[in-house]
Amino acid sequence: LYKFDAVNLTWTSLTTFVRGPSPPVRDSYGFGEYNGKLYLFGGYSNTACLNDLFLLDLASLTWIDATPATALAPRPPPRLGMGFIRFGLLFFAFGGNDADGYPMGDLWYLDPDKLLWTNLTDSASGDVPSPRAGSGMA
Repeated sequence: LYKFDAVNLTWTSLTTFVRGPSPPVRDSYGFGEYNGKLYLFGGYSNTACLNDLFLLDLASLTWIDATPATALAPRPPPRLGMGFIRFGLLFFAFGGNDADGYPMGDLWYLDPDKLLWTNLTDSASGDVPSPRAGSGMA
């Protein structure tokens, strides 16, 4: 974990200052900030496609594993390369590749205050995008 100072153009490693259960190393994840916390969702780690959720409290530099403890809690299936964005008070995740490498076309939102996922796939209408990975959202 690194911090970049855009004024002085300097990098600082924060690894020795961070506490808590660090998430597995990964790529192709969703990442965003809300209310002083960084939210890290899914991605690919070594040989596994993930759907876990970790928060980094920026004030205390403490990782929190916020992955639902029960299989009954709704959450997106494992994925990598999804579109991921915060809009207002919610995070949205669209598509990505599943564990077999196939593109997905589902749409989910995360309420960061309640740490609850909601599947919007069947609620969305109009010109719904085809399944895809590596897409951006704005």
